[in-house]
Amino acid sequence: MSTFPATAVPVPMVQEIKGVVVKYGNNPHGDIDKLLIAAGSGEIWVHFPPHKARWVLQAAHPQATVSVEYTAGIHGKDGNNYELRKIRDAHNQEFDLSNIAPPLPSRGNDVSVSGSKFYIRKDEGGRTTGLVIGGMLVVLPPHVADNLTPIILTARKITVKGQQRSDQDGFVNVDGQVLRPSSITIDSLTYLIQ
Repeated sequence: MSTFPATAVPVPMVQEIKGVVVKYGNNPHGDIDKLLIAAGSGEIWVHFPPHKARWVLQAAHPQATVSVEYTAGIHGKDGNNYELRKIRDAHNQEFDLSNIAPPLPSRGNDVSVSGSKFYIRKDEGGRTTGLVIGGMLVVLPPHVADNLTPIILTARKITVKGQQRSDQDGFVNVDGQVLRPSSITIDSLTYLIQ
C-alpha cells in the first residue's frame, strides 16, 4: 500500500481596498450579488452571495466611501472572482458577512398577482428567466420559459399563483418581490408549474 503526501489546500489571498461604491450588479434572476468599487487603481466588481444583499446595501450605499475586504481567486467568466468578506463604512463600523448563513428552505406565502402589463426578464444569453408583473418577478424554470414564452408574448391578461420569497431571507431583487409560480393563467388557459 502506497501513501501519497497530502496536498495543501490553498488559502485564499485576502485583500483590502478603499474606494467609492459606484453601483450594484445582479445575477440573471435580478438578485443583487455584487458591487462595483472605484479606487485609485481602477474599478473592481466584488461578488457576494445574494442572500447577503440586504446587509451589504445597508453597509455600502451608492457613492459612499468604504473599505472592502475580499478574497481573490482566478475563476469566473472574466478570469477574476473576488468574494466579499467584510465592509467598513465611513464611520469605521465593520460588517462581517461571513457570519450570515444562507436562509433555510421555506415554502413562502401563497400569493396571486395578475395584470395586462408585464415584461419578460432574460439572461445575458437572451434566454427567458422570468416574467415581471405587478411589481413581482415570476421565476420561470427553463422548460416552462421555453414552452410558455411565445404564448405569454401574445397574452391580454396573465394571473400567476405561487409562493412569494420571504423578505427576511436577505435577498434584494431589482424587479421587486420574487414569486415561485405554482400555476399561470394566460387569458383563459391555466398551466400548472412543476
